[in-house]
Amino acid sequence: MLRSRKKTWVLLYSLNIPSPSTNLRLPAVYSLSTIEVTESGSPIPRTRTVVHRTFMSPLSESAILLQIVTDIRTPKADQILSRPESIGVAWWLPKSNLQYRLTCTGYLLPHPSHPSWTQFPAWKLGPNVEWEHERLNAYDALSGDLRASFCRPVPGSTLENPEDAKKWPSELPKRAEVANDTEKEQVDEALKNCAILLLEPREVDVLELAPVPKLRTKYVTVDECWTEESLVP
Repeated sequence: MLRSRKKTWVLLYSLNIPSPSTNLRLPAVYSLSTIEVTESGSPIPRTRTVVHRTFMSPLSESAILLQIVTDIRTPKADQILSRPESIGVAWWLPKSNLQYRLTCTGYLLPHPSHPSWTQFPAWKLGPNVEWEHERLNAYDALSGDLRASFCRPVPGSTLENPEDAKKWPSELPKRAEVANDTEKEQVDEALKNCAILLLEPREVDVLELAPVPKLRTKYVTVDECWTEESLVP
């Protein structure tokens, strides 16, 4: 077992991220799992595919965060807020035959008017980061149709008449490109529902299928360092 202040798994991962000068692209989606607790108290796993936006290391190179964008109105957000330490990620890199399974703590950064805004630990994740600026930039970086999704009815709610969907905006502009009062009202509504989700890995299980024999390594964070343990694949 090794102890290292640098995240060995991050170094391994970085070797498999194509450089900007190449035409290869990092797989942009992974599976994100949360826990829903039913009215009877039974925990039920909920898994969906999400789009990876970027990595952040606001404190140090050994404190990496994964960032995605989500709608604060979704059940996923409630599940993260109620059980922030019960989040799993499964990420498969087909070109390098690597599988990453991460156990994470999740942090939601919603609009400042949202009740859960005070729960975001800015002091812990990056006291010098302008987090609202990050959230607004994340919104602008989305495609027009994804920006529009934040001013539609709550995702997952009942749609009584499918024809109503034709009345929803199909695209929204960036904040600086609003052309009229209607677009401004829609963008303001979208921004109220747009949130950043930051994932802080606590445990990483890496399976390398290319070598013979195959390799599997588990990394666990302990006192700001990472332990490394070889496992049977």
